[in-house]
Amino acid sequence: MSPTKNRLNHFHFLSLAGIGFSLQAFLLVPQALSQSGDSDVRASSGFALEEVTVTARRREESMQDIPIAMSAYGREDIDNMVVGDIRDLAKFSPNVQLDSASAIGGSGSSSTIFIRGVGQTDFLITTDPGVGMYLDGVYIARSVGGVLDLLDVERVEVLRGPQGTLFGRNTIGGAINVTSGRPTGELGGSVRLRGGNRNRRDIQGFLDIPMIDDELNGRISFSSKNIDGYGEQAPTNRELGNEDKLIFRGALDWAPSEDFNLFLSADYTDVDESGAAIFTPEINGQADLASLYNAFVAAPQGLSYDSSWVSEDRYRSNGTGPAVSQVEVLGIAAVAEWNLSDTILFKSITGYRELDALFGRDADGSPLQYVETLQTQEQDQVSQEFQLSGSSFNSALDWMVGAYYFDENAIDFNEVRIAVGLYDALESLPTSLDNLAVGNFGAPPTPGVPGGTGNPVNDGLDIDIDAYNEVNNESYAVFGQADYHVNEDVSLSLGLRYTKDEKEFIVEHIRNNAGSFVAGPATVDESWDDVNYRVGMQYRVSDNALLYASVATGFKSGGFNGRPLDGFAVQAFDPEEVTAYELGFKSELLQNTLRFNGAIYFNDYEDIQLTILTATPQGNFTFITENAAEAEIQGFELEATWVPTPSLQVNLATGYTDAEYKDLDPGATITTDTSFPKTPEWTTALGAQYVFNLGELGNLRLRVDAAYRDDYFNDAENAPEIAQEAFTIFDAVAALEDKDGNWVVGVYGKNLTDEYYIQAGDSDLGALGYSEGYLGPRREYGAYVDYSF
Repeated sequence: MSPTKNRLNHFHFLSLAGIGFSLQAFLLVPQALSQSGDSDVRASSGFALEEVTVTARRREESMQDIPIAMSAYGREDIDNMVVGDIRDLAKFSPNVQLDSASAIGGSGSSSTIFIRGVGQTDFLITTDPGVGMYLDGVYIARSVGGVLDLLDVERVEVLRGPQGTLFGRNTIGGAINVTSGRPTGELGGSVRLRGGNRNRRDIQGFLDIPMIDDELNGRISFSSKNIDGYGEQAPTNRELGNEDKLIFRGALDWAPSEDFNLFLSADYTDVDESGAAIFTPEINGQADLASLYNAFVAAPQGLSYDSSWVSEDRYRSNGTGPAVSQVEVLGIAAVAEWNLSDTILFKSITGYRELDALFGRDADGSPLQYVETLQTQEQDQVSQEFQLSGSSFNSALDWMVGAYYFDENAIDFNEVRIAVGLYDALESLPTSLDNLAVGNFGAPPTPGVPGGTGNPVNDGLDIDIDAYNEVNNESYAVFGQADYHVNEDVSLSLGLRYTKDEKEFIVEHIRNNAGSFVAGPATVDESWDDVNYRVGMQYRVSDNALLYASVATGFKSGGFNGRPLDGFAVQAFDPEEVTAYELGFKSELLQNTLRFNGAIYFNDYEDIQLTILTATPQGNFTFITENAAEAEIQGFELEATWVPTPSLQVNLATGYTDAEYKDLDPGATITTDTSFPKTPEWTTALGAQYVFNLGELGNLRLRVDAAYRDDYFNDAENAPEIAQEAFTIFDAVAALEDKDGNWVVGVYGKNLTDEYYIQAGDSDLGALGYSEGYLGPRREYGAYVDYSF
């Protein structure tokens, strides 16, 4: 796989795509006009697509009425596809890449999300994600613990592009909005039992509890998920990539009057797993640090850190160090809605979340203690959002204004152990390495050359570091959007947002053996503010066809260098900004049996936060994060759902992304030919479901899904050893449902072809001599039983 691309061909392709969209716009008109009596036609045919209701614009409305590129999945989709968590669902969305592992962490519960080439690979608390995750309207600030389980979820919406004028927390790449199931007011519930290979054993369900008629209702949900790992630490017989989760959710819905409603929800997740399945694709024992380590630490033990430790079986690691992923998450949300009049609604969203996590990994893939980390994160956040929305001028103007406050404290403590024993070995030498090489054992150490007792150069090779980071963040925002209906067919929209972020960074990184500070103790304070906007126009070609165009800007907050290799690097970097242009259509054709939506987009992406090599005041060099790049991203998405008969449903979603760096600061570790991380050019998902009516026996449902990802790189530097080739994941489900809908018995398979793919990775073959990757789940199959009452 080459990082270079044929830009001319891509330009031609996008031009053709634009022509195709224009033709589609013209073709929609006569088709839509020919369906002027569509409701009568649907009635005579006896079937049509079900309406998809979403809250992407913070109010309930049909997805087909919203001028935003988005994918939506309901409870039925989640159940029918036997989806477990948000990662399983995201693979069916175009131009979306969501993985459950982050580089150099080891956690199997750390979300890495990219939409249209915009996202964030780092899990540290010192940088914000590029894609916002929301649960019941509450923003989830950290990637660790962000792989949400879809227990008792009513709906998942994936919004592509900046979302700031309608959401509490600004987001530059897009948003994933998860809505929990609400109490129904009737006694009832559902239970699912699931078992399969690798000792899969799950139980989950919910119970609706009526409390006060037409006023107070409750709902509780529970899930226990367990499956053995698909990777292994061979020397310790420790499994990797297993699943061991407990999830509880509870909800109260209180409606004391027709004008007031209060929805309270709480969620608790406990993850106690052994860590992501890690492998070592390549080792360079001649790298700068590795050669020193081999000479003075490994060799006296009769060992060597070299390619002999690379396992032929990539699901087996020769490491013996930490392999743990423990996460505990608690969340509480309170959503209050008050109808002030027939046309004005006041809404309050109050949220509290806390996170406790312990995760670690053996990155070197050998029994030697060469590269290991063990990390603790503690975080809590409080958020408050107020919204006032309504309709004015005889419904000609729909409007919403809001205010948002976010407060967060997060601590990250990392026990970094690299080349353990090297510092002590250098201190025990009689002189520096150059003198030893020529036999001058009594000579004093040469300045700038390691070796010899008390030599200050040895300190830089003491990489047994205890790294303490703490951030205190506050964010304030006011935002709003107005949609003016010029007439029945044409609407104009304008949204504005002002954001102010205030952040404090406390850092203290100390070398355990030398007793000296790598960085700190220091405190850095910084603040940023920005104004974002969204301008749009939509034209309703007919009752079943909509065209829209928009220009929107996005803002991702600044942050801090969480891994400073020198005190000079303890500094802040500024926010990223994007200007996104989008042209799209939404349509329902063929007597409302075909839903066909699409969009083309162009993003002007500025001040991208990248790692660069910078000279320190002392004349040394260190890596820091700065706003070091500008880029252009363009592409398109097409999504279709077709029900040609009442028994058959076909789904197609495809996306294309062309991301190109245009300008880079000197010292950047990439070039303009470097590909964006986690950004496959093509993403495609195809699914088909057929239901056989078996009379008194009920219905037999067969479903097959395929999700394709083009080749992509897992890191910003495009290391080939952890690059991912194009691959396709095939899933299938066969389920028998009784005629009353109470029982479902099914069998399922995931990753049926046992596709090998890399979720995340890191490589430093030149200096440290190691590379590591985290593998996605292997083939899984099993059976399940659902009972609803």
